[in-house]
Amino acid sequence: MDSTELRILAAMVSDPRSLLLGVTTLEAGDFENVAHRMYFELLLSFHQKGRTIAREDIAEYAVKYDLKGIVETSATMATIFPAAYAFPGDVKTLKESRRRREVYRLAEKFLADIRVHSADVDECFDVMAGEFFKLSPGDENIVDSTLVNTYDLRQDNKLYHTGIDAFDKLVGGIAQGTLTMIGGPTSAGKTALGLQIAINQSCPVFLVSREMSGASLLIRVIASDTGLSYNAIKYKSLTTEENEKIKSSKERLTAGHPVIIYDGPRCTVERICNLTRRFRMTAGIELAIIDYLQLLDSSAGEYREREVAHLSSSLKKLSRELKLPVVALSQLNKDGELRESRALEQDADVVVIIEKNKDVISDDAFILNVTKNRNGPLREVPVIFDRAAMRFGNKPVRKPVAAARLYDEHN
Repeated sequence: MDSTELRILAAMVSDPRSLLLGVTTLEAGDFENVAHRMYFELLLSFHQKGRTIAREDIAEYAVKYDLKGIVETSATMATIFPAAYAFPGDVKTLKESRRRREVYRLAEKFLADIRVHSADVDECFDVMAGEFFKLSPGDENIVDSTLVNTYDLRQDNKLYHTGIDAFDKLVGGIAQGTLTMIGGPTSAGKTALGLQIAINQSCPVFLVSREMSGASLLIRVIASDTGLSYNAIKYKSLTTEENEKIKSSKERLTAGHPVIIYDGPRCTVERICNLTRRFRMTAGIELAIIDYLQLLDSSAGEYREREVAHLSSSLKKLSRELKLPVVALSQLNKDGELRESRALEQDADVVVIIEKNKDVISDDAFILNVTKNRNGPLREVPVIFDRAAMRFGNKPVRKPVAAARLYDEHN
């Protein structure tokens, strides 16, 4: 590896193009040899200051930091090899070598952690899995506007709908690589809306539940899908027609678009990210739903606001990393805002608050208030909430409050 590092340094000293490529693609940590790292930092500092790399300056630096042998060797190599000889390949080799060192370091840390008897093995695994995944190669995150004609501006444009027409029309659906926050007071239908979004898809969905068991959620999924009530499915005798509806729903859920539910007793954001990555690769999930944020376990014992900020940013990064939408449910504080709302609202692409519709006389009249929409307008969407089937529908057909009062006055 020393010869590869020296070739890179030699090319950077002798060829301006190699210097530019080197300082924009390499980091000091990519060099394993400490002396090579110091030499690279010198070249980088010269470039950042706009200084010409003069032999006198390099010679002075070499004497000061005992790098004379390395400077002389790289200068000799620059005369033997063409300036940009194998430079891109050497850069790739150097990057790969650093990844190997990082994998080895993480493996050693993992082994050391699990040898500690008091350590939680699942937590160690989740943290290490996330760290290992960060080392996996990814696509370049640089977009050059001069090459706009080569880009597909409509790539990754699949939208996932809720089944509520007015809401889907307003936000255009839930987009890939986005984080959607849904907040509401107790018993306002947060879980119901999350389940509705899940079963409305024609693809596998991953659902994390901290409020209900997986078995109970499956019944609610079938209730939402069939329009039958939860209690009817679980406790009452059903008609032949109702049984056929349940059978069709089960077939649908076991076909090409299952809902995979995790209701484990321990649930940190690291575990969620790890499971989402796993099911993305093994089951082809295209959507993840978290019910709900404030019930997730703390992994570091931090202040709650800081911990929620960590949860929020982790889910945002996960959505972009896997290019899938993440829908997170959240409680509201006493002011009707998302609890620990600063970080949640900052990271979210769309924020939806479930509110009671005060302009309509009906217990099932609600509003989906879109308080943040990164790529669209803000608006209130009137809906009805069928509590028996645990499902939201389109705008209620009810007497407005004003009309009701007028009717009462005349009668």
